Order: sequence, then C-alpha cells, then structure tokens
Amino acid sequence: AGGTNLLHEGPEGLYVECADVRSCITAGDGASYSAATGEVEARLSTQAGNQVAFGPDGGLFVPPDAPLEIGCGLQGAGTAASPLAAFPIAGQRAWTDNWACDDTDHSTLKCDPDTGALWTPPEHFSATDHFMINHMNPAIAAIGPTSGWTILQPGGTPAFVQWDIPANFLGNMCRFWGYETDTHASVDITANSTATFELGYVLAIDGTVDSIRPIEGVYTAFGASRRERYAGTVSHGYFSLPPAQARLVVYYPAVNVLTGSIAVNAWNSDAMLHTQTRA
Repeated sequence: AGGTNLLHEGPEGLYVECADVRSCITAGDGASYSAATGEVEARLSTQAGNQVAFGPDGGLFVPPDAPLEIGCGLQGAGTAASPLAAFPIAGQRAWTDNWACDDTDHSTLKCDPDTGALWTPPEHFSATDHFMINHMNPAIAAIGPTSGWTILQPGGTPAFVQWDIPANFLGNMCRFWGYETDTHASVDITANSTATFELGYVLAIDGTVDSIRPIEGVYTAFGASRRERYAGTVSHGYFSLPPAQARLVVYYPAVNVLTGSIAVNAWNSDAMLHTQTRA
C-alpha cells in the first residue's frame, strides 16, 4: 500500500528486485550514485586545486603539502615555530637617516648563491690624520761631512714621523685600500762658511728603506757662517693594497753634508695621512 508495490512472492518468500529499487535512491552532496549499477561512492569535486583523491586502498586521501622550497635570501621552515624570514648578513654600519638614496635604484643588497644569505658589499671608509712634531730636542750642534745621507739623532735617538696602519683599519679587512702621506718640513740650519748640504727625509716602508726624498739643497758655500730657514714637502702614496694588510710608513729627517758642517737648530714636521678603501 501507499504506492507502487515492489514486493514479489517467490518460493522462499517475499523479495525485491534490485533494478526496481535503484530509481528510489538518490545521492546528496559529496556522494555519487549510479542507478544503472546501483553503486554509491564518494563524489570528488572537479574544482581546480582540489587535493582529495582516491588512495591506493580505495579510501579518500589528501596528499600532504610538498615541503616549502626556501629560495635565496630566506630562512625558516614556514611553520609557526619556524616562520619564513629574511636571511641577512649584518653590515658594519647601521642604516641612518641621512642616507638619501632610494632603495630601488641604489641598493647594493645581493643574494649569495653559495650561502643563500642576503648581503651587501662592505662599506667604503676614509680617514685623515694630522700631527706636527718638533724633532730637535735637543738641537744637533754640528754635523758633517756625512759621506751620504744620515738620519738625524737628537739625543741619540733617531727622529721620525710614523704611521703604523693596522690590518683592520676602517674596513680594510674586507676591501683593497690605499693611502697618501705628505710631510712638510720647516728646518732651521746654521751653516759654517764652507758648508754645502742637502736636507730631506729617508722614507721606509714596512721596515725597508724605500727612497730618499730631498726637500732643499745648498751646493755653493756661503763663504761666511749663516743661519737660514728652509722648507719643503715630500709625499708618498699607495693605492691598491690587498685587504687586511698592515702598512708601516716612516719618514726619517736626514741630511747629506757634502762639505763643512751644519747645526740643526730646529726641524718641524707637519704631517698628514689620508686613507681610503677601494674596489
């Protein structure tokens, strides 16, 4: 009663034909039903990006996400415990407000393919140093002839102007670097009547004499004792030293008395150093 009766009577009792009841079954969301076969199964969405599939055992299966590929300049696992983050290598100087260049056109940020880290080339630096020395304390009463250039030794100690530039000076541990020195001499000399002489500096680099740097020469004797002041400047530069290399630059006040004798009353060195990192 109540509709089409699908019951049948057979030798063993009442029964229902499968084909008769298949049209009574429907499938809702997430299910699929075939009235032809009577098969009910899960219905997979055809929406792009759907990860649900039938596994090898016939069950529903969602494959795990592939591990995150961490590109250059990133670190972390992409999880709450280890989130993705930039992977920088610290520079020597903090970012300051007076750097006016825009980040797009003037950034030196790079990604190192060997380490996977973001880095910038080491900064350029420069420095200037200046000092003045009065070497003749005490004065040298008389010297000559010297048979060549002689470093002055007031009180028995060699006079000198020195720059001992360390291997980690202002960024030169990373970059090639160079320097320029100049030394201005102001010299007070008393020469006897037969004196002929030269004034200058002996330049030594890393403990080895590099050259003689003359500043003044008197090659004709005065014929009478005289006191005079002489002045001159000598310089030296080097522009492509390897990174992390130290340099010792020393100027020694020196004279070459050819004939007669001279007294060195005063010798002032006004010295300047400029250093700068390079490529």
